[in-house]
Amino acid sequence: MSQSRRLVSKLVGIACALAVAAPMTTLAPAAAAPAKVTIRAQLASGYRLLATAKSGKSYLATAASGKVSIANVAAADTNGMSFSILSTSGGYVGPVILKYSTDAGGKKAAKSLGAAKFGFLRMKRATKATVDLKKITVNTTAKFAYVNVAKPPVAVSGKTVEVTAGAPPAAKSLGRTSGVKATGIRKFANPTENALGDDADADGIMAFADVDDDNDGKLDLVDDKFFDTPVSTDKNVNGDAGLYTALICGGECVNLNAFGITKPEDSPAADKALKQMINTFQGVFFAYGSSAVGKSFPKRPDRNFGFFNVDCTGIAWCSGSTSKAVTISPDYDNGTQPANNALPLKDGEKSYTALCGSGVIAKDLANSSVAPSAWPKNDAGTATAYDSGMDEWVFGSCDPDEDKLPNIIPSKGTINSGAEWVNEIKPRMAGPDGLRVGDAIRFALSDSSKALVDSSTQVISGVIQTAPSVRSWKGTLIHSSGGSYTVPDDMQSPSGEVTLTFWRPQRAPMNDESSWQDVGGLTYSFAGPSGPCAIKSAKLSNGTSITPTTKDVGGKSGSMIVDTATDATPAASNFIEITADTTSCGAGATVGQWSVAAFDNGKNSTHFKWQKGGQGGAGQPNTAKPQPGQGGQNPGPGGQNPGPGGQNPGPGGQNPGPGGQNPGPGGQNPGPGGQR
Repeated sequence: MSQSRRLVSKLVGIACALAVAAPMTTLAPAAAAPAKVTIRAQLASGYRLLATAKSGKSYLATAASGKVSIANVAAADTNGMSFSILSTSGGYVGPVILKYSTDAGGKKAAKSLGAAKFGFLRMKRATKATVDLKKITVNTTAKFAYVNVAKPPVAVSGKTVEVTAGAPPAAKSLGRTSGVKATGIRKFANPTENALGDDADADGIMAFADVDDDNDGKLDLVDDKFFDTPVSTDKNVNGDAGLYTALICGGECVNLNAFGITKPEDSPAADKALKQMINTFQGVFFAYGSSAVGKSFPKRPDRNFGFFNVDCTGIAWCSGSTSKAVTISPDYDNGTQPANNALPLKDGEKSYTALCGSGVIAKDLANSSVAPSAWPKNDAGTATAYDSGMDEWVFGSCDPDEDKLPNIIPSKGTINSGAEWVNEIKPRMAGPDGLRVGDAIRFALSDSSKALVDSSTQVISGVIQTAPSVRSWKGTLIHSSGGSYTVPDDMQSPSGEVTLTFWRPQRAPMNDESSWQDVGGLTYSFAGPSGPCAIKSAKLSNGTSITPTTKDVGGKSGSMIVDTATDATPAASNFIEITADTTSCGAGATVGQWSVAAFDNGKNSTHFKWQKGGQGGAGQPNTAKPQPGQGGQNPGPGGQNPGPGGQNPGPGGQNPGPGGQNPGPGGQNPGPGGQR
């Protein structure tokens, strides 16, 4: 027998002898690990506590009487769970730091915020039925929150992040920073690989809210290095459920550079025109991918197979009747819409209320030219916001499962096919109550028994709030000094090769920014009634050349360019010039729309449109506007909404983009040929 085996045998013998000699004792059974837990805390009333699993699954509750409680949280989801605070108006405030330390490894606990050098954001899996975070203190200036510093209330996991006075480095900028010392993160920060509830770049902002996941100082939405792996078909960059914005204007398009200003408040005329444009033309799209539909709802026997709830988290523009929001849902199956886009009403039902409940205000099909009496006023409060030309507009929330959350209602076609669900809310609000980067929306999907199937929270990371306005056509400026514009005759019916210049669109300041920004890095296309035009050459106003990229767009060859500039303060002297051949995209057409479109990698888009018949300028409400096109209910040929060939404002697809489901040529999302 070997020495090691003899030693083992001897030890076993000793153990047996001790077992015989020892008095008998009864061991208490170990407490079973809970399957569900309740998370509670002390939190100032009105704030919302958002609990996010590493997978991105989310739970949300609102504090009342200084307390907040989230029940029925799956214990498995608490493994690596993080917490965030949302404001009373639905904006993302910042992360909750669960523990502080003076060393990167987290072994030396910090006793005060001033002494803290590092912080933990994720907890260990819950072992008890209640997780008590105790008191959560919110710092609205530094954009973060924290629990008891000296006595952390929960066990933590994961890596630490650097902090200053308790705050993570990127909290004030929603993760937009290049100052975090993290390397080798690009691959793992990619949305195809990075979990929504994780923090790959160690800046203190989880991926679902981080606008710059690889800390290179460039927004993810236009970062080609961030999107280094193509997003697979039907894969939303933000998970199964996503949201994006689109601005499709015609007749009254606004660009700050046309007014020669850097922010709307510098010009009363520009401010008024911008609010009117946003109020009329901007929409927020909610999407649930077809592969996710098949995964979450494999059986769809009728319209009540499940429910897609949208929790607006207190956001003004998204909170039903108080917001003047207009929910665009599938239309009645009354002959004016294709059957596959019809509301799933049962035989004999003639009203949205049969499905959505009495809280919905819908048009009277027998008298559709008259606004319903309860329809909200416009943003100025001077007239109704009703538009008889939009058949599918329904005001108020459609809530068939009666959980007080508005539902996205798939059409008959999508129920049968399992295709991507896409619906829209038109905010009908501008200014401080309008769309903002940082607004948080939670999706909660439940089955026919109302049991939760899937959930996620999305923080809006891109809102393009002006149009890529045409500056000059064939060398002639089309804007006046007051910002309005007139479309010349040869621009309404282009022919042959043309040269035009356009300004970049703008976005509002993001958290810690001091001014509006010309958005850099966007992809641009120029399209006519027959689809995208071939761009022959392009350059920036400083002379830098841009090489056009040719893509297959909806079965047709199309060109686009990717801007090489970064975000910058608006300046009228900065623009883009393209020369394009209009022969294949509708040269000489007497009817049809033309457009310059801009879009990013996350579906956000903006479109400057014009068509035969003339078009007025911003701030000129009495001038000519686009007329309804052939084959559709709304201003665009061939479709229900302002775009040729599709259900919504874009040629050839379901939504505002040529050739695809969403606002971009050729694919599911606002990019050429695919998801991006």
